[in-house]
Amino acid sequence: MSILNENYSYFGLLISDDASTNHSLAIAQKYARNDALIRIFKNKQNLGKPSRVIQLLAQRAKGLYLMISDSDDVANQHRLSVLVAYAIQHPEAVLVYGKVEAVDETLSQHQRFYDTPFSIFELFCGNYIPDGAILIQKKAYDACGGVESSIIWAEDYQLRLKLALFGPFHYVHTEYPLYLYRFHHQNWTAKQHNLKEEARFKEKLLKDYQHILDKIQFKQLHYQHYAVLMYTLASRFKPKKKPALFSFCHSSI
Repeated sequence: MSILNENYSYFGLLISDDASTNHSLAIAQKYARNDALIRIFKNKQNLGKPSRVIQLLAQRAKGLYLMISDSDDVANQHRLSVLVAYAIQHPEAVLVYGKVEAVDETLSQHQRFYDTPFSIFELFCGNYIPDGAILIQKKAYDACGGVESSIIWAEDYQLRLKLALFGPFHYVHTEYPLYLYRFHHQNWTAKQHNLKEEARFKEKLLKDYQHILDKIQFKQLHYQHYAVLMYTLASRFKPKKKPALFSFCHSSI
């Protein structure tokens, strides 16, 4: 429960117990008894995929921003304070994100850092923004339709692609990682790896916004026009080596 050790306290913690079979619900209930900010939602049956869990929690969230955290990862104590302060100063950013360190299952072995400044072209080429250190404007989340429960794999990446059509992302640089992502072969991302699913939702996204591309006037290029144009160009870009793709999954928001 590293979230409760953060030095920013103006937030609500919504926890979904997706019909767990271990002691995680009892642990969460113990914390909730001592903290009114914690709300627990228990599913009678396992929903089968993270997208449905996130969708239900986001519908119940009441704040100005959303943040998605996985139950087995670790948040830096400054994560919320850094991202919230920046988001307030930059209301044009529909999403702000910070540095993430990927580590092994024991949290002891470094694998890589995710600290790439925002490029909408590169975002379409591959997901370089993991969950855990991102802050999403709730109104932008709602405007883009949020997480889609039909998505089986890379629902976080698909959400990112939709959000970037409604406004820019801002990267907040810090020397230290704001979040430790625990990557192992038993997590949902590794077990459900499916590039065909990714290709399908990218193709659908381009099709849904084709009407904007048809009406682009370069003398009056609005942000969404620019974003759709970048996506279209990126879809036709064939790199010699495909960028590494990571999508990060979660059980709570």
